[in-house]
Amino acid sequence: MSELDPTVRELGLKMLEAISSLQTVLVDRFPASFGGVHNSGDSHNFIVLTVGDDGDLRKFVSAYLRGATTDDAAILAQLPSVSFRPTAQTLRSLLDLQARIMGERDEHRMHGIVIYGVGVRGDHNRVVIMAAPMSDAQRQELDRRYGANVEIQAVSPPMRT
Repeated sequence: MSELDPTVRELGLKMLEAISSLQTVLVDRFPASFGGVHNSGDSHNFIVLTVGDDGDLRKFVSAYLRGATTDDAAILAQLPSVSFRPTAQTLRSLLDLQARIMGERDEHRMHGIVIYGVGVRGDHNRVVIMAAPMSDAQRQELDRRYGANVEIQAVSPPMRT
């Protein structure tokens, strides 16, 4: 196996650092058009999710990553890439929904719905509720209350040690 070219390694690390900080920057700077960043599964391609008119966001991402790139096509081909894909929900709206659900956990517990955790699943642009198995009526109540932006996963209770 050949050794990675030092220039490719250095720019690759810069690119990965820039991409890893991108979500925090974009959620604050573009709350109405940024849907999240996720890895396409092979660590070489990253996808920025956008909502609506995303021209300014795209320009910002290009400028933000410019310091971690090169004009050399042979080196550029070996670096992680970033592409854009439209999505339905902004990351800000998903984070707000996540906080709302977390704030309502005690109320749900009073109705027999035990929620262990709530997170944002960037690759599907939705909120995930991890809860104890529940009846169809309880699941329908969560669907009615939180809408199509929520995925409910039945999980076993956490083990106590």
